[in-house]
Amino acid sequence: MTPDSPMPPDRFAELVARRSADPRPDPLVSVPVREPATDTSDLAAELLGEAAGRPLESGELLLVSEEATLDDLEAAVAGIASASEMPGISVDDPVLAALTAPRLLSHRIWEALLWQPPLAEHARLLEAAMLAGKVVPQVMLVGHVETFPERVEHLMRLRNLVENAGAVGGGVVLQVRLAEPGDLPPVTPQLERILADARPVDPDTDRRHALALARLTLGPLVVL
Repeated sequence: MTPDSPMPPDRFAELVARRSADPRPDPLVSVPVREPATDTSDLAAELLGEAAGRPLESGELLLVSEEATLDDLEAAVAGIASASEMPGISVDDPVLAALTAPRLLSHRIWEALLWQPPLAEHARLLEAAMLAGKVVPQVMLVGHVETFPERVEHLMRLRNLVENAGAVGGGVVLQVRLAEPGDLPPVTPQLERILADARPVDPDTDRRHALALARLTLGPLVVL
């Protein structure tokens, strides 16, 4: 497979149908988070092999997120950049992080977690920060109610943010970490049920999956 040759039509149609079947699902209905695959499909292996040469598109990322083992995802990232090339920096600007984060999540996530929708003012502040050449920090919380398709949607919005920041002399760094109780709103019985049903069996494995997928999507040097 090359960048000019599309995914097999039947697989592409399947992915499109699954992503567009219900664009606004009920946020109060529990959606189980999938676990990483136990075997890597042939198509996922082929796509991971191409990841060193080009950015994978959203449908391809969704496929490898669901059909590649965690070991193979991490091996693909290792083939793009070595650990010694990872940035040894951290950026602490919680105001910018808090302002921009809601814009990167699907509607279902911030409705399910009872967060407020992002405001237009957030976008203007973000744009001003990027134009000033700032490095915009982002924290990607995992281990709550985000499904694999929503994770890909989240990362594609981050990719757009990275590209926009780079175009005006700014930058983005991303930290992927497990959600802690203080990161979430006060837990009601309803939210507690949703979280219990959706939370992955092994939160650390879920973080590793999100970290590998983020580095495939954004490039290893963007992700701390």
